[in-house]
Amino acid sequence: MMPIDNFKEKNRGKIVIGITGGAGSGKSTIVDKVLSEFDCEFIHCDEVAHTLMEPGGVNYRALIKEYGKGILQEGSDVISRPLLTKAAAESEKGFARLNEITHPNVIKHSKATINKTKKKIVLIEAALLLEAGMDSVCDEVWYIYAPIDDRIRRMKASRGYTDEKINTLLKNQLSEEQFREKCGFVIDNGDGCSDGGDKAISRLNTLLDCIAKK
Repeated sequence: MMPIDNFKEKNRGKIVIGITGGAGSGKSTIVDKVLSEFDCEFIHCDEVAHTLMEPGGVNYRALIKEYGKGILQEGSDVISRPLLTKAAAESEKGFARLNEITHPNVIKHSKATINKTKKKIVLIEAALLLEAGMDSVCDEVWYIYAPIDDRIRRMKASRGYTDEKINTLLKNQLSEEQFREKCGFVIDNGDGCSDGGDKAISRLNTLLDCIAKK
């Protein structure tokens, strides 16, 4: 964990916290707890990416050009997420090319939101936050950790994911060691831990106090 004394605010009176972790780690649970206690600007990068790939969105034409019209829902001009994921997985460049197309505009959109908001706290949630380079706009990145068995059980129970889909997700995400190395704060959110949200609130209060004393 990064010492509070070394915390440096980048965003001119705003604290920008990146929240990341593997699929099924419970990032949204921590986010919801923080949002219940603080008035925050919340950027959900997955939702931003979906918006930008809608017809007329800045990533729409690039994705069609890269993967063809086979990624469109049948009888529609809307991109199908499952078909896009399948096309990316089967392409020679894999998900790296998909990320090259989508991530820069997600970052651009997020930066614009950070600059525009009047709120003092900004939360950015993204499973691929580090891979996308979104940590560059964050004052601190939190890693939401849960044991792999807990994550798999959650993905099957709440999302109905198959073993194949889960394996694809896990293969394309950072390892626990990589997350811990790159993140400044770790929250244990396994099935046996009930205080993850409280730890997030405590950490944020500490950072706010740190800035107030500057």
